[in-house]
Amino acid sequence: MAVNILIGVGGTGAKTIEAALVLLLAGMSDDPVYVGIVDQDLANGNVARTVGLLARQHRFRQLWSSGENKIEWNQWAGSALGSNKIIPLFSGDSAGEPDSIYRPNAAGSSLAQMMGRGLSGPQKAMFDMLFMDDKDEQQMPLDEGYRGRAHLGSAAFISALSGDSNKFFDAIKSITESAQGQTVNVFFVGSAFGGTGAAGFPTLARRLYRLRKDNKFGNAQNIRIGGMLMLPYFLFGSPEDENEAAVTPDELLPKTQLALEYYHTLFKHEPCFDMFYTLGWDNPYPLGYHEPGSAEQSNPALPAELLAATAAIDFFRKMTANPDISETVIHMSARKDAVITWGDLPCDEPQQKEYQAKLGQLIRFCVYWKYFFFPELSKPIGGLLKRKNWAQKLADKQHPADAQELTAMLNEVVDGVLHWAASTEAMASRVAGGQNLWRLGSFLDPNYDSLSNPKAPARLAYAIDDTYWAKAFNALIDKGTNEAETGDLGRGAQVIFDELDVGTVHPQHSGIGKAVVTVYDACKLN
Repeated sequence: MAVNILIGVGGTGAKTIEAALVLLLAGMSDDPVYVGIVDQDLANGNVARTVGLLARQHRFRQLWSSGENKIEWNQWAGSALGSNKIIPLFSGDSAGEPDSIYRPNAAGSSLAQMMGRGLSGPQKAMFDMLFMDDKDEQQMPLDEGYRGRAHLGSAAFISALSGDSNKFFDAIKSITESAQGQTVNVFFVGSAFGGTGAAGFPTLARRLYRLRKDNKFGNAQNIRIGGMLMLPYFLFGSPEDENEAAVTPDELLPKTQLALEYYHTLFKHEPCFDMFYTLGWDNPYPLGYHEPGSAEQSNPALPAELLAATAAIDFFRKMTANPDISETVIHMSARKDAVITWGDLPCDEPQQKEYQAKLGQLIRFCVYWKYFFFPELSKPIGGLLKRKNWAQKLADKQHPADAQELTAMLNEVVDGVLHWAASTEAMASRVAGGQNLWRLGSFLDPNYDSLSNPKAPARLAYAIDDTYWAKAFNALIDKGTNEAETGDLGRGAQVIFDELDVGTVHPQHSGIGKAVVTVYDACKLN
């Protein structure tokens, strides 16, 4: 038993956390996971999407844990959906609402306001030498992040962390001290080429390492620190305004090279990570647009983030099993073929099969629930005898109309998973090879113009024609772990319907909770 903390730093960190949340929802971790996002740009679209998915998963478990439609998580053998506690990292506002975002610098602040006031002559000269005295650096408002300037972001982070207390480390301290005797696994995800991620990823890890080293709070010695550094894996267009304070595409590789040189030097003098991962991509995904920040920076989910998210699962499992790992082990994972298969997940074959089974079951459940089961469950109960159909019988006399908040939250979680999976698949198809993981094409809106909407490369269909529904469902998950092994995987729609039509339910659960558990179990692959 351990306590896990997952932290995404910057927009790339947030997008990797999005993929990790889907894996956690699929049951890839047994222990509770606290999740936090660190970003200066609170309006960032990538951050907002991940925070929304986290909030819905957290609220979903709360709603379905009591009442007439209860799911008994501890009584659900082989459970996945919602069984793992996903908890926002921070305590939140005075009303007690949980929060998942840490903003290092106050709204409207600039580096000049934070560090440049009241400096003596030599100090001011040093400050001017390190940072340009213009709107691109000293005077740049930090509300929308650090715009690819990691050196500026690092200074801003250090300034924010210089006090005795701050929101981020207060939360880590509280969780660590309440987990006396237990291992606390803290995993950071960030990029080497952006602004907030490149600045905050090493800064936060080093500070936590020093707090542990100096035993600054109770149980600090049981903290284990892991990190995933993302190298460039996507390309964006050039800024429309040439004078805009933003990183340009041709700066990505030079910035990444400098970052790797920095980490090489850092690890010689300060081994702040107990386990360290890095991931790059030979053929980056073209986004086709450029947004420096705010809500417009909402990049689609990409396959690289799925592979990166497996590092968090790997770290949590290994550190929980053996928190005293001291040997430095270097693993390298690479693909020979352009197509992405289950066998490309950077882990051994049994774990690849586990991802295939659990993530495949989650995606199959989401499709079955959205397009087949919930529409049946929602039909009016008609006739003089108030007869119920096969779906309503599984819900133990409960109807969605009487549990609107619960079913609405489940439907939002289902849509979030499917939007993520559809985007990942669509973006994989834009680079040679594509992917052989899942096939959601039959469940997408055929009239949607994805080329005109680069930030949303796929849109789910509102409903599916019954004439080919079963065939599309049967082909949903690919069976192969390499390019040669392709084909349909999973028990077919007819087998699932026959099982559900019999009406065997789980007596431990209540109301619609029985239906959720029964349908989820029926959607298993084998």
